[in-house]
Amino acid sequence: MPKSRKRKNRKSQKSNGVRPHKTSPLGQDYADTKIDLYQEVSQPSYENIMNWMKHTISGRCMTYDFWARGNYTRRMIHQRNLGIEPLLVQVSYVDELRWAYRRLALLGLPVEFVYCGKLNKLGKCIHVDVSQPDMLWDSGWGYIATIWKAEAKYWAMIIGYARLMPEPLLDWLVEEACEDFIEGKVFITPSELIGIKPQAVPQGLNQLASISKGIPLTSDYEIVKAALELDIPFLDNMSSFAFKEFLNDYEGELVQFRRAFKNLVKARGKSEAELKDYLEELKYEIAELTMAAKHHGMRGSIGKLGGILATFTASFTMALNTQPTSLTRLIGAAGIGAASKALLDLFIQSTEREQKMPDNPYFILWKLGVSRPSEVSRKHNIDIGKAPKLSPKEFNVHSTHHWLCPPTAGVNFLVNEKKADE
Repeated sequence: MPKSRKRKNRKSQKSNGVRPHKTSPLGQDYADTKIDLYQEVSQPSYENIMNWMKHTISGRCMTYDFWARGNYTRRMIHQRNLGIEPLLVQVSYVDELRWAYRRLALLGLPVEFVYCGKLNKLGKCIHVDVSQPDMLWDSGWGYIATIWKAEAKYWAMIIGYARLMPEPLLDWLVEEACEDFIEGKVFITPSELIGIKPQAVPQGLNQLASISKGIPLTSDYEIVKAALELDIPFLDNMSSFAFKEFLNDYEGELVQFRRAFKNLVKARGKSEAELKDYLEELKYEIAELTMAAKHHGMRGSIGKLGGILATFTASFTMALNTQPTSLTRLIGAAGIGAASKALLDLFIQSTEREQKMPDNPYFILWKLGVSRPSEVSRKHNIDIGKAPKLSPKEFNVHSTHHWLCPPTAGVNFLVNEKKADE
């Protein structure tokens, strides 16, 4: 397994394709690799993958998948070690994601969108790109890579089996949430690649919350045990630029409101009476933000930017905990998938280390109210680099393709040409 590497190269353009999975596996297998949830890790280089996706003409979904095989668990462990508790939000298409992001940005907590829509069928993906300046090879489990020089440029090709997300999701991440992603404030995760089946999302989010110490948001009202409702303010009718400008200019005026919200969502193990106290504190801060004279200037700026300060109703409810045995039944003990097996292992690891079940997290329940996914069509001009001739047998990569793999570099290199002047 290679260590993280940097290579000086130039700009970026690429082509990718998928064909059916017919060959026998040969590449690196991480299906049974155990992850230490309590190890020390560094923060992922969000800027590394964002630069890669920005300079890509098409196929952002494959570069993101490559990067996440190592960096997803690095992100999770790093946030756990620092006590960062993200909001876990179920979404099914890009319009829903965009809608939810606007309504959560005022809250000041990192958001992990768990995508529960359709993924591409499993297939062999081939991705050719001009290698990026200072490219950091710190992930890529299950992939094979090769690098060569042609026409004064360094080219890279990665090959692996994958189930990729729709491109519009990554287009949104790059074009509308770039800065927040680089700062670790927003992330998109395909549920099936971390072991959560679309038909069991609320329970799966509960288990993910137990592992990551996050707070689930869902629209499934069947898990309600005790509900406490309030109206949460959000900004609407603004351009992406105006929205970001407002958050930067008025961050100081949002401090008290964000602190009150954070106190509420982190109230694990508290009684319902204590939870109500936190709720009253948040209601007071909401009233201050939306009506108090001291925030009159801020509200006026919202109007000048073409926006409005609105509210949506949310219910805070105590989640029903799922025991490890129940989770095993949920994901299917017979023929359990590699990602689900890894999720179960992480859940058991977190509970055994603490010698008790995690305190019941509080879910935030809402109805997103979006009925139609966005159909985004884009035209791409693709320049294809001529790859070196290699035997097809050298590219029989392993079929393991999920994201719950070690937080280290996992890519295997077939060719790594290095000249004396480099």
